[in-house]
Formats: sequence, structure tokens, C-alpha cells
Amino acid sequence: MIEFGVLGPLTVRREDRPIAIPTAMLQRLLTLLICNAARPLRADAVADALWSGAPPRSAHKTLHVYVHRLRRALGEDGRIVFGPSGYQLTVAPDELDAYTFNRLVSDASAARAQADLVAARAFLQRGLDLWRGPAYPDARDIPAVVTEANRLEEHRLTALEERIRIDLELGAHRDIIGELSAVVAEHPYRESLRECLMLALYWCGRRADALEEFHQVRGLLREQLGVEPGPALQQLYVGILRDEVDDAGPAPRAPILAQAVGQPAQLPRNLPDFIGRGNEVDQIIAAVRSGRPVTISAIGGMAGIGKTTLAVHVAHRLAGGFPDGQLFLDLRAHTAGADPMDSSEALDYLLRSIGVPTQRIPDGLDERAARWRTEAARRRLLLVLDDAAAVEQVRPLLPGTGDCLVLITSRRRLSALDAAAQLFLDLLPASDAAALFCAVAGPRAAADADAVARVVQLCGRLPLAVRIAGARLASRPQWTVADLADRLQRSHRLVELSLEDRSVSSALALSYRHLGPDEQRLFRLLGLHPGRDFDAYAAAALADIRVEKAEALLESLLDLHLVTQRTPGRYLFHRLVCEFARLTVDSEEPTDAIAAALRRLYDYYLQTVDLACDLVEPTRPQVESAVTHPPSSAPPVTEPAQALEWLDVERANLVAAVHHAAAHGWPQHAWQLAHALRVHYALRGGIEDIRATHDDAEAATIHLGDLKAQATIVNNRGTLLMMGGRNVEALEWCQRALTIRREIGDQRGVAGALVNIGGILGSLKRLDEAIACLQEGHDILRELDDSYGRAAALGNIGSTLNDLHRHAEALEYLRTARAICHDVGHRSGEAIVWGMIGDAHQGLGDRAAAIEAQLRAHAICREIGFRYGEAGRLIAVGRLYREQKEASRARECLQEALTIAQHIGDPGHEASAYDGLGHLLSEAGDRDGANEHWRHALAIFTELDDPRADDIKLHIMYTSETTHSV
Repeated sequence: MIEFGVLGPLTVRREDRPIAIPTAMLQRLLTLLICNAARPLRADAVADALWSGAPPRSAHKTLHVYVHRLRRALGEDGRIVFGPSGYQLTVAPDELDAYTFNRLVSDASAARAQADLVAARAFLQRGLDLWRGPAYPDARDIPAVVTEANRLEEHRLTALEERIRIDLELGAHRDIIGELSAVVAEHPYRESLRECLMLALYWCGRRADALEEFHQVRGLLREQLGVEPGPALQQLYVGILRDEVDDAGPAPRAPILAQAVGQPAQLPRNLPDFIGRGNEVDQIIAAVRSGRPVTISAIGGMAGIGKTTLAVHVAHRLAGGFPDGQLFLDLRAHTAGADPMDSSEALDYLLRSIGVPTQRIPDGLDERAARWRTEAARRRLLLVLDDAAAVEQVRPLLPGTGDCLVLITSRRRLSALDAAAQLFLDLLPASDAAALFCAVAGPRAAADADAVARVVQLCGRLPLAVRIAGARLASRPQWTVADLADRLQRSHRLVELSLEDRSVSSALALSYRHLGPDEQRLFRLLGLHPGRDFDAYAAAALADIRVEKAEALLESLLDLHLVTQRTPGRYLFHRLVCEFARLTVDSEEPTDAIAAALRRLYDYYLQTVDLACDLVEPTRPQVESAVTHPPSSAPPVTEPAQALEWLDVERANLVAAVHHAAAHGWPQHAWQLAHALRVHYALRGGIEDIRATHDDAEAATIHLGDLKAQATIVNNRGTLLMMGGRNVEALEWCQRALTIRREIGDQRGVAGALVNIGGILGSLKRLDEAIACLQEGHDILRELDDSYGRAAALGNIGSTLNDLHRHAEALEYLRTARAICHDVGHRSGEAIVWGMIGDAHQGLGDRAAAIEAQLRAHAICREIGFRYGEAGRLIAVGRLYREQKEASRARECLQEALTIAQHIGDPGHEASAYDGLGHLLSEAGDRDGANEHWRHALAIFTELDDPRADDIKLHIMYTSETTHSV
């Protein structure tokens, strides 16, 4: 366990012993990683931060070195991981003082909710004691660090203020005046701290000093900012001036006349277990305290997100500043069995609530609205308008002038509401959701943090779902948290997330029922989509409508928070909304309509992926398409770059479509989608997707009894595994393909399988067998006049001849293969053959020609997005630079190759890159570093059963013996 300290100068300790981070740049790197420990950071973002937005050309190479050194300093290889999204530091909840501080503040909040002020104060003080100075002081020129440091500092001040308020409530006002005066001097504009100081002085009998404190801050605000103190501070001043401040708490007592009138106080109960939403609460309160009349509309979001809970909580926090009353009105946009309240009825209620006699309330809407604005102008009112249906319903209810605050909640975006601040609620952070669950479920929930995390994740971090899950556990004393998690995992979650009169399903049903017919139909059909997100084209295919209409309907669903959007043009469901949509489509759509919608979706994906793959690799083998309902609208994919971008974006959906089609009776689409994806797999890698989709695809071909299709899928799998360096496994699959091809008499297929097997045998250094296989395959392809196939055979023969050190002979074959690839437009094949030509020149001792050929290959790979080939060519170029003693250029190539290989999941090239870097380090005298890289390479080559593992063992043995002898 490592303890990181950022609440003050950076510290790193293991078992109470300091760990030295040797250089300033490594300290900056560690600080940046700690600051972003909850998420991975792209390498370019890290470089920008480390070099203040002006990274050198060698930044990525240097960054790899820094990360390596930092791992060594920390003594844990797995502490800093590199994945598809970048670098990430793993930090456990009890390893970072900032995390501990947040937990203690949360514990204090829970204790305060239980009215245990002594415990709450102790938790807060323990948290404040963790601070040794300003947060992250060593990297204040990195914007992301500054943002996090400011956030922590604000939380520290909030915690300190809360502890001071508790001290006041506990009667310790005399003890804190000195500390409080110092804090106020440090933060002179923070009015809430001035309130506390004025109260402490007043309760110590120093009324004149308390009033002078107000005059000081008033003068400061006027002189520096041109504003008056906020309403709460002004009200406290009046209370002290009149000697009407209650000894029982920090809020001033209302004037006697106001008490006699009986001002409305309609706010619902403030939940004692309100947790999280700190930023949102601060945002609203800051807007209110700005001194301007303010309307907060669109405390908005999906059903169950906690809009009303937040509005009520904030209203309670601010109630003291609105002495003329607090009104709460349910506008019933989503109330079961009731129509939304019309504006005239709402105005009648509001006018009666502030004491206007019924007989004096006008009949017409406009007249009522005018009377309401007149009455509101004379008052400081806080108005909560809950569950608004539309802007038209709300607009007549807004005060015209004065110092009123209106909080509006709605499931619909109220963007057209003039002068309204917009606040859209997202899901709770995982930590807040877990804290909420534990608060509702009771103390036994906290004993199993892993199970709590599962429950929260299965609830989709939706507050309503988390509350219901917690309440269910609390009502089932015989259940454990793990029991609840298992029930949510294996059954319909919406059935489990129901308790008495509350359920997630009923909340979503109310939103669904208020949709128009077209919106309802698209919403439920989207429940059939197998992927995580979708665009308007997929929606149009499902519903059989034009893409323009689909986009308009999706935007309407977005406004109603039934879908969300992370990037422009792409939409997704919350997991519980998705389950609701699937249940709805099953219950409301006929079976044949569901089948027709799925066919349209699969046809759309299959036709578009075929088009995209044809653009990316025009020479790929074709199959008779299963498409019977071509889409009426298709994305603008007309160039190879557009096609590759579309495949990158949609790959997860296409993989999901293969699985879904195979599992739901669409075998033709399943295997053809997997077959088409072979092009993207070859360019971008992804071994898990290859295995998973080809398992489903092969099962689909067996179900169809289509041996030719089965041979195609089996062969694809073998060639893709070969490209990923898994040659032993690849050989088995290609041999299976050969057996099937011979069984059905497919000569072209037999030849292709022989060529693939020959290539694999060459990689396994079974060179004589490889030549025999390749020659047999080539002879068949020549008889069939198959130029495309001959290019692959000739290329593999040339590569094998290189391995046999017959480089001049290899060049003859490779030049012919390259010419064929160029003529037929097989760009990836041309790149591969250029690389083999480079290997031949290297074997002949012509390094200049070798580098030129490899760079040509690399340029083609970069142009067409061939990431697998790009990694291989970088390794080859790096090897050549190393032989020419150009260590810096060699390292740059090998580091980039390693990054690419790790990103696309290509273990063969990853191991080769580690091997090359090991040689560079060894030649530079860093034997320990060399052995570390070689051990990585050895582990991978051993797993792949690659013959190069033996060479790596010798390198490690020699280096270790040399080190020992020295």
C-alpha cells in the first residue's frame, strides 16, 4: 500500500517510510496522474500538461521514459496502467489524503443527519487536520491540477465553515472567535463566514463589534465590487440591531409582525439522507447570492434523477432569506390519473396561499397573472414549481419584479424560458450513489463495499433506483447486499426496483405516456437496438422512416430526457430506460413487427459495413449479401477515410449486432457481419472481438449447414489470429478451413488456405514445410488466374526465402507480388510486401534501400489506417536505425510501435517492440532496464508459443551473467 498526500506539498509513503520521487518532471507527472486518478489520460493530454502546452517533438518517447522511471520509483509495475484511453494511476480509497478528507466530510454529514453534533464535529476536524497547506502546490501551472486544487480548497472551506457552525450550535462561540477572525481576514468576501463571526460576537455580548463587522464587509463589497451584502447577511444585521437573534441557532428570528400574519411555509420535508449534488447546490446558491432576482428553470433530467429532492433541499437551505413565505406547487405533468395543472388553476392556488381572499381573485388567466405579479412584487417569496409540463404552463406563474426566487423542475428542457438559468442533473457519481444506498439501507450495508458497488452499478446510479434498492434491503433483514445484487443481476431489474407505491418502471411509464404516437413508437423500437448507443440512421432503419424524421424524434426524446447524448449525433439510453423500452416493445409491438424492425436494422448495418469495407479494401472477397430491405437513408460514406471513421465509431454496435443476430435467429446476418468486420479487425486489431464474433458466426454457419460460409469464417479467424501473433492457434484454424474447403471441392478456397498455412509455418520457422505449402497454393491460384491470391502467395514465399537467407531470390518474388498488389489496388497487401522487400534489402546489407522500403510501407499504413502494419513497420525501421547506431531515432520508432500494439491488442508486435527496446537499453549500458523489457517480451512470446522466446531467454541469461561478473 502506498499513501499519497496532496493536501499540502506532494508526499509519497509506504509503511510510514517516504518514497523519493527523484526529479521535478516525475513529480509533475505523478501529481497529474493523482489529480486524474478516477479516469485515464491520453498521452497527448499528459504531454501538453507536462510541457505547459508546448511539448517537444520527442514528447511521446520521453513520456514513456518518465512513466517507466516513475513505475520504478513507486516499486509497483501495475500501479500505472496504459490502456486504450491512455495512462491511469490506480489509487485505492484509503491511499489518498484527499479521498480520506471527502470520506470524513461525508461521515460528518451522516452524523449531522442523525443529530449527533459531537461526532459530526470530530469527523470534520479529523478531515481538516489532514491539510498541511494548499492542495497541489507543486503544479499550479497545470490547468487541470489548478481546477482540482480549487475544488478541494472550496470543499475545505465549506467543511471548516460547517465545523464552525457546529461549534456555534454547541455553544463554543467564545472559543472560536480568534480562529474565525483569522479565517474571515483570509477570505474577506465570504459572507457566510461573516455571518458566523457576527453571531459569535453577538452571543459573547459584543453586539457593537458584531454590527461593526457588518459595516466593514458592506464597505468592502461596495468599494471593491459595487454590490450590497446578500439578503442573509442583511437580515442577520437587522436581527442583531433589533436584538432579535435566537440563541438556539445561527438564523435570525423573524419579526413579530411576520409571525402573527402566518406566512406560507409549504416546502415538503427535506430528506435527512440527502447526499451528493454539492456542485449543483453551490451553483444555485451562488446564483441566488449574486444579488439578482433569479429563476432557475430546468432543474431537469430523466425520471428518478432527483430533481424535486434537489429543489426542496436547496429551498430549505435558502428559506431564511425569504421571510414572506415559501410556496410549493405540484404542476402534475407526470402524475398518475391526473392531467397537468393549467396555469389559471395554479395562479388561483398561489394567490390564495399568500392570503388573497377568493372573492378578490380575478377569473381570467391574464388578470390572475397580473394580480399575482402585483402581489409578488411586494414580497420576498421562494416558489418551487415542481414537475412542469411546458414553458407555456410556467410563464404566467413567474413574478415580474422583486426579490423572489423560483425553482422549477421538469422532465422536459425548458430552453425557451427567458432569463432562466439551466441546470441539468446527471447520474450520481459512484461514491455518492454508494453513500446514498448505505444511508437508506442502514449500517449493515457498509460491511460489503464490493456488493454495494455492484448494486449501485446495476441501478445505473439513478437516485430513485438506488433509494428503492436500499429500502428493499432495509425491509429484508434476512438478505445480504450480495443477495440483492444477485437478484438485480439475474432478473428483470425493473421488477426488483419496486417497493409499495414507488417504482422506477411507473416513473418511466408516466414519461412514456406523455409522448406523441410517433415518439412512442420510435422509443420502444429503440429498445430492440443491441448496442450501447445509436445514431439517426439506425433509428430510421428500425422505424422505417426518413433519417430527417428520425433525428427530429430523437431530439424530442432528448428534450424529454428519455435518451441522453454524450457526443453530437449519437444517442443512448440509461440502462434502466433501455430495459423499460425493451419491455414496452415486447408488450406493445406484434411479433412480426419486431422481426421486421430487426431485419431492417441488420440490413442497414450489413449494407453500410459492406460499403465501408469495400471502400477500405476494394479487393476483399465478396459474398452474396443477405440484405433484403436496403435502408432508405445511409450515412455519407463515400471515401476510404470516411469509411474507416464510420467503422471506428460503429464497431461496438456491429459487434453487438453479430451477437444479437446469432442469438435471435438471424444466422445469415450474423456470419456476414462478422465476415465484413474482418477488414476492420485486420486494420485496427482487437483479439477479443475477433474471437467472440467468430464464435457466433461459426455457430450461425453450422446452423445454416453452409460449409462454404463456415470455411470462410474459420479461415478469417485463423488469418486474424496470425496477424495478432497467435500463430499456433491460427494454424489450427487455417488447417480446419483447409479440411472444409477440400471437402466441398472449393479449389480457390483450398489455395487460399494453403497460402495462409504456409505464412503461419514461416512465422513458426518451419520453413521447408512453409515453402511446400506456399508453392502448392500458388500453383493452384495460377491455374485459376487469381492475381489477388497469387500476390499473397508470392509475398509469403518471398518472406520465407528471407528467413532462409535467400534474399536475392526473395526479391524477385516480392517485386512481382508488389506489382500485382499495386495493379489490383490492394493497399494493405502492398504495404506488407514493401516491408518484406525492406527485409530482403537488409539481408543483402543495403540498409539505405531497406529503410526506404520500410518507410514506404509505413507511409501506406498511415494513409489507410492500417495500425497492425504500422506497428510492424515501425519495429523494422527501429531495428535498422539501431544497426546504424542511431539510438534516439530507433527508440522513438519502437516506443511508438509499442503504444500502437498495446492500443490495438497486438501481442506479437508488442513483444517485438519490447525486445528492440531491450537491445537499445543493453547497448546503452542499462542492463536492468534491458532485462525488464526482455522479461515483458519473454512473457508474451512464451504465451504465444513463439520460437523467439528462446532468443529472449539467451539475452536475459547473458545480460544477467555479465552483470554478475562485473
